[in-house]
Amino acid sequence: MALKLPDDRKGLSRWTVRFAVFASCLTGFALVCHRLFGMPTPVALNTVAVALGIAALALLTGLVSAVRIWRLGTGGGLATLFGMTAAAALLTWPLAFLPVARNLPRINDITTDVQSPPRFAALAKARPVSANSLTYPGAGFSTAQAKAYPDIRTFQVDRSALETFDLVLSALNTKTMKLKTTSEEPPKGRFGQPGTIELVDRTFILGFADDVVIRVDGDAKTSKIDIRSVSRYGSHDLGRNAQRVRRILKEIQAQVEVTTPTADGLRPYRLRGGLRGAPVPKRQPTADQTSATRRTAPTPAKSDAPRVPTLKGRQPSQDARQGPGTRG
Repeated sequence: MALKLPDDRKGLSRWTVRFAVFASCLTGFALVCHRLFGMPTPVALNTVAVALGIAALALLTGLVSAVRIWRLGTGGGLATLFGMTAAAALLTWPLAFLPVARNLPRINDITTDVQSPPRFAALAKARPVSANSLTYPGAGFSTAQAKAYPDIRTFQVDRSALETFDLVLSALNTKTMKLKTTSEEPPKGRFGQPGTIELVDRTFILGFADDVVIRVDGDAKTSKIDIRSVSRYGSHDLGRNAQRVRRILKEIQAQVEVTTPTADGLRPYRLRGGLRGAPVPKRQPTADQTSATRRTAPTPAKSDAPRVPTLKGRQPSQDARQGPGTRG
C-alpha cells in the first residue's frame, strides 16, 4: 500500500523548505570547513554566496506559495512559513552589515604612518597568491582613513628602541591579544635598523585572516611605534583593521604605564616570555621620614639602681686637700 503525502507537503511549499534547508546546510558546511579544515577563503566565500542565492530563491518560492495558499486555499501553510523564516534568517546575517559598510570608507588597509607604512617581509612570502596586494594603495586610502579614523597615528615612547620593542612583545603576549606571531626582528646596528613584528589575526567565528606588522624605530632615548593591519580578502574591512590597531595601541599604552624605564636605556631582561624591567633602586628616606622615625623610636629603659649625684663646681686646690694641720 503506497503512502500518500498530505496536501500540506505538496506544491511550492515543499520546495521552499528544501531550498531553505539546503542553503543553511551549505553555509554551515563552508564555514566549518574554512574554520577547521583549511578550506581556501575564496572557495568558502563563493560557497556562502551560492548558499545566500539559494536562500533568496527559497524566500521567493515561499512568497509565491503563500499567495497560492491565500487565493486557492491549498495546504502547506506551516511548511511555507518554516522555509521562509529559515531563508530570511540566513539572509539577515549579511544584510546586518550594510549600515556599517555605508558609514565606513571602502578600505582594507589601515596604518599609523600613511607616508611610510611598515612593510611586510615574512608574511609577503606566506600569503596566498589570490590575497590582496600588500602594496599600500596611496593617497586615496590615506585621505579616507584620516577622515574616518583621525585617532590612528604614530605612538611615541620616551624609551630606547630595544626597551620599547620588548614592551611591544610583552603587550602582544597578554591574554587579551590573541595574535599569532610569525616573525620577530629586533632593532639592529645601534638603533640604525628598525625592529619589526609580523602577526596574523583570525576572526573568532569565520576564521578570516588579516595580517599585521608593527615597526619600532628610534634611538637610545626615544622611539616610535607604527602599526599596519591589512585584510587578506575583500575590498571593505567593515572597520575591523582600525579596531585591531586601536586594541594593540591600547595594550602597549598599558604596558608603558605599568613598567619602569631602565636606567641605562638598554633592553630589560625577560624571564619565561614575560617582561621583567630593570631593578628599581631603593629610595633614600627624606627628612620628614627620618624625623618621624626618630620620634617613633623607642626610648631606652631606665635602670632601677640609684644614681650618684654629680657635684658641680671647681675641684679643690692642693692646699685644701692637705688640710689645715699640714700647713708649715
